[in-house]
Amino acid sequence: MIHDVLLKLGLSNNQIDVYISLLSVGTAPASSIARRLNIPRTTAKYTCQQLVNKGLIVDTNKNGGFIYTAKSPEYLHELVKKEHEQVSQKGIALDQIMGELKKLQNPQSILPKMRFYEGLDGLIEMFNDVLRDNKPINAVLCIPDDAHPKLMEYIEKEYIPKRINLKTKARSIFNNNPRTLEYRKLDKKMNRITLLADQKEFPFEINYHVYGNKVAFYSGKESDMTGVIIENDFIAQNQFSIFKMAWYYARQQPINLQYRNEEPYC
Repeated sequence: MIHDVLLKLGLSNNQIDVYISLLSVGTAPASSIARRLNIPRTTAKYTCQQLVNKGLIVDTNKNGGFIYTAKSPEYLHELVKKEHEQVSQKGIALDQIMGELKKLQNPQSILPKMRFYEGLDGLIEMFNDVLRDNKPINAVLCIPDDAHPKLMEYIEKEYIPKRINLKTKARSIFNNNPRTLEYRKLDKKMNRITLLADQKEFPFEINYHVYGNKVAFYSGKESDMTGVIIENDFIAQNQFSIFKMAWYYARQQPINLQYRNEEPYC
């Protein structure tokens, strides 16, 4: 468990072994660490220097040689913080050149127009595509009883806060059930208007978003985590027309009359 987590923090196997060994013994020269771990002295010394550079151990010159002491495990938080700052800086640098990179892209190049997604990571990437485009959304949505719990956790803790921050406009039609009634309470925060449709008469088994020239279809059921994004002007416009027809019908229902003058987003 400890080894796996430290690997995820970016430490190598040798770095993990040396750090844990120093935590146990307190202070030791590279030669002692090498004997303890049965590795070459040069490897132990090199690894210790790497850990010094990472700020996880300190070296002290004693009698012409170095001895090494592990810092408190609390310093691992500093390592995570430093890596997070580096990632943020890389993101800022990338944003600065993104416009120039897009100018270099050949508009006649053939790009994938249909992308398939599977599993939790795939559906999260679909939601991330919606966030990246940040275009007005027209959506038909259902929240099934057997929705994948990890997907719902992502939507509640990451997707919704990001949508709120982006102020992405949305028009949605939900099946009318207790879950969607709760979700509808977020409409103001999410810059969205939601209409409700009778679940028995019009049961929605999947979800779709129309945004820009894309349509995303997906199932959030734990037993069927699949989706597809189609990027095509004609398909997106056709799907929007179907949504518009459903919107005009739904807004005439008694439960939605307060929105009878609201239009979907073009």
